[in-house]
Amino acid sequence: MPKHNEQAFEAYIETTMQNGWTSVSNSTFDPNVALFSEQVITFLRKSQPTLWTELEKLNGDILSGQLIKALVKERLNKGTLHILRHGFKFQVKILRLAYFRPAHNLSKEADVLYQSNSFQVCRQVFYHPDKQQTIDMVLAINGIPVATIELKNPGTGQSVSHAIKQYREDRDPSTPLLSFKSGALVHFAVDTDEVYMTTHLKKQKTFFLPFNRGSNPQSVDCGKGNPPHPSGHRTAYLWEEVLQPESLLEIVGNFLFIENSGKRDERIIFPRYHQLDALRKLLTQVKIDKAGKNYLIQHSAGSGKTNSISWLAHRLANLHTNEDKLIFDCVIVITDRVVLDRQLQDAIYQIEHATGVVQPIKEGSKQLASALVDGTKIVITTLQKFPFILKGLLRIAGAKDTDMPDEEALLKSKAWQKKIAGRRYAIIVDEAHSSQTGEAARGMKQILGDKSFTTEDVEDWQDELNMVMESRGQQPNLSFFAFTATPKGKTLELFGTGGRAFHNYSMRQAIEEGFILDVLQRYTTYSTYFKMIKKTEDDPSMPAKQAAKKLCKFMRLHPRNVSQKTEIIIEHFRSCIMPLVGGRAKAMVVTDSRLQAVRYLLSFQKYLSEHHYTDVHPLVAFSGTVIDPETELEYTESGMNIDYKNGRHISETQLKDRFDSDDYQILLVANKYQTGYDQPLLCAMYVDKRLDGVQAVQTLSRLNRIYPGKEAPFVLDFVNKAEDILAAFKPYYTVTELESESDPSHLEELKHELNQMQVYDWKEVESFAKVFYKPLAEQKRNDHAVLEGHLQGAVERYKQLENDEDRDKFRDKLKAYVRLYAFVTQLINYTDQEQEMLYSFGRFLLPHIHPSDSRDAYPEKDVELQYYRLQKVMEGSIDLSDGEEVKVKSPTDTGTRKAKEEDKPLSDIIETLNERFGTDFSEADRLFFEQIKETAMLDEGVLKTAAANPLDKFELGIEQIIKDLMIKRLKENDKMVSRYMDDEKFQKVIFGIMAKEIYKEFKEVETPST
Repeated sequence: MPKHNEQAFEAYIETTMQNGWTSVSNSTFDPNVALFSEQVITFLRKSQPTLWTELEKLNGDILSGQLIKALVKERLNKGTLHILRHGFKFQVKILRLAYFRPAHNLSKEADVLYQSNSFQVCRQVFYHPDKQQTIDMVLAINGIPVATIELKNPGTGQSVSHAIKQYREDRDPSTPLLSFKSGALVHFAVDTDEVYMTTHLKKQKTFFLPFNRGSNPQSVDCGKGNPPHPSGHRTAYLWEEVLQPESLLEIVGNFLFIENSGKRDERIIFPRYHQLDALRKLLTQVKIDKAGKNYLIQHSAGSGKTNSISWLAHRLANLHTNEDKLIFDCVIVITDRVVLDRQLQDAIYQIEHATGVVQPIKEGSKQLASALVDGTKIVITTLQKFPFILKGLLRIAGAKDTDMPDEEALLKSKAWQKKIAGRRYAIIVDEAHSSQTGEAARGMKQILGDKSFTTEDVEDWQDELNMVMESRGQQPNLSFFAFTATPKGKTLELFGTGGRAFHNYSMRQAIEEGFILDVLQRYTTYSTYFKMIKKTEDDPSMPAKQAAKKLCKFMRLHPRNVSQKTEIIIEHFRSCIMPLVGGRAKAMVVTDSRLQAVRYLLSFQKYLSEHHYTDVHPLVAFSGTVIDPETELEYTESGMNIDYKNGRHISETQLKDRFDSDDYQILLVANKYQTGYDQPLLCAMYVDKRLDGVQAVQTLSRLNRIYPGKEAPFVLDFVNKAEDILAAFKPYYTVTELESESDPSHLEELKHELNQMQVYDWKEVESFAKVFYKPLAEQKRNDHAVLEGHLQGAVERYKQLENDEDRDKFRDKLKAYVRLYAFVTQLINYTDQEQEMLYSFGRFLLPHIHPSDSRDAYPEKDVELQYYRLQKVMEGSIDLSDGEEVKVKSPTDTGTRKAKEEDKPLSDIIETLNERFGTDFSEADRLFFEQIKETAMLDEGVLKTAAANPLDKFELGIEQIIKDLMIKRLKENDKMVSRYMDDEKFQKVIFGIMAKEIYKEFKEVETPST
């Protein structure tokens, strides 16, 4: 047998799994019921002999067949996960199908039952009842299949992407083994370098998640993929660690749960590798440390933190030492996330089949006090309730007046308080809880501990936690588990292990694995933005629309001129952002104060009204009451947010839901919604506030949530410098560079270079476009296949390039083209029909071509590309008709006329002067030069000189005329005219630009009449 094929890979894995696993023949699998029936019966007989004997007496020889029928029926009804955890009913009896490791070793019987589990591994399993199709490997617990694996060996030219494709295209999800919930619980696509998994096979709609360790585990610079492994297989951790019998049984028993059970969007949650790794390492360490230690979990947004907290809370509530003593009496989860309440209750009910384990505190301090007194295992609350818990205890004790309680109530309260303080607590802090105050933290420590501490100013939850721990010292009965994506230095010092987080899932890995978006990819400072817009507007080859001129009015922004920024924001949003994600895109404007937020909303409302824009509706978020010192008018958030549909005020509690609807597009914020706010439709942010350190990361990260069809978000920053933002992100994500000033004209250069490489034929690009941009009403089911067909010629020519260097060169240039085009079109509504067509063609081509040294073979981009196609069609970006010329249209009423670019160097004159001479001239100064030019064009001497001379002699002839015109306008702009007359170099620059423009314009006017 060849040593490099799939069968050899299978055999190797099977051999390494012998410890605890039993290899069984594929003939023992029954595809009609998806069971290894013989192993199921053997387990039932050996693990429950008394019950088996009793049932055998009643049923005789037909018992085995009857049991299998009952098992299959209950599995179809309740699912594989349920019957493994809770067994199935047969003739009023409960038969167990698995025994999980008990939390302690006090019961020898429980340990014996745990040891009775059996584990089967089977290769080349004929899974389909009617077809001779096989799956590479199936893993079963006590004869019940729980996992399937498709293996690929790169040595045969196949990778994990081919395994994924096999699951999507060649595996029938309606068969018993592959059915959702009632079949195997998880499906792995594996090669020697990467692992992906899914819990729900849905043909082409199947979504696979990476199940990789990361390129450099425990580092902030950890990317996707896996590090080298001593065995030579980077994915060996899967079979050597995760799929070992004890590990797999623990995952089934304590991790898997069904989210949104019974609803249309229900799904089986299987832990991602970093979640599994973090939980196991935490539990191992806590068993050693016991109560009184602290742990920092630095998991990026997109890490699945809600699930991680749920699993940790459940496991800590039942965690025992090696001496079988319970470590914590109570687990307290400090969070503002309501979703945790229901999710924790659902998950724990599914695992333990018990209610009352989780108590969300929704009714105030009395309910919290009762939960702590009664010994509830898991309590979910906000920190604000703790300062009032003493009064809550008094109320439970029967005090009518908590300020002056009677002696009996006071004595009861003190006894309960002593009882509470004498217990051991695991306190899980969710960073989404951003509204903590010093008083609240003191209340929690006063109840759960017994030392006093001092107050200091705090900004956020990390400062709060740091203050508590630093001033109080380590508490022997309290263990903190702090989850954060962005720890501050002091947080690392107090909660870290050797100045580092106990466990890390990096921002880079989350981005590369596709769980969040890179918010820095299209970050742009205003100066860079302005220069790019000017390049686009001024270059005759750049067909920028009329919107460019509106967006390009203000080179110098007055720091307090909100109206200037309002115009830029609204015009940019309507032109470039609003059409995204099917016209549902939203934006956030970050202001530096409550007063500025008020003025922004007033300015937005005025501008929108004056321009009759009815497609943009803003909301504002700020706390308290704001008094404008210039008008002495008072403003509140709800007072300013009036529902344009019904005229009612939108309350603070309604704001999030109303902005979530399609009715509102822009949210103006002042110190609200900048942390812990998830709105996946946010595609742009306009920053008018100084941002530093963690605050910069947390604020910009509001944009990083993924959404079908959403690309890298756009940031326009009026205040901060790119290098400062880069420095803020560096501790959490090693970014090589931010998007620097780019030249849009480079697109045409790249396009020319790509054309010259002859990998694609332009007819293929046009044919692709004619299908891609078809109106929705004309699209057909086979369009996807047709689009793929138009790519295949380019794919083959790419493969036939002479060497890897040429292939990498083409792919790098195509990637650069696609990235630059995407960036430029977020800056301005940019419309070049050929560049647009090549962009779409290139986006679909890239997943089909990969460099020789890349593991980029797995293209989880199909869904994203389909959403992109839908977006472009709905925008009406390109209207294609068979046999007709491609025409470009605009998605809005902004700039619908055909662009006619003119060479207007005079528009650059102010920037040229400011850069060369260090001046600070403004837009008004530019208009002064326009007036001089217009006056000169009416001067008879100027016209005669232009008609009779070439440019060089024309310049000599009008030099004095321009000086005279300047002197006549001395009163209008004394500063400019004085500098012109006194500074020879300054005069030379201005006169050269003006003379060329006057001469050019005269010749353009003269030509048609000659």
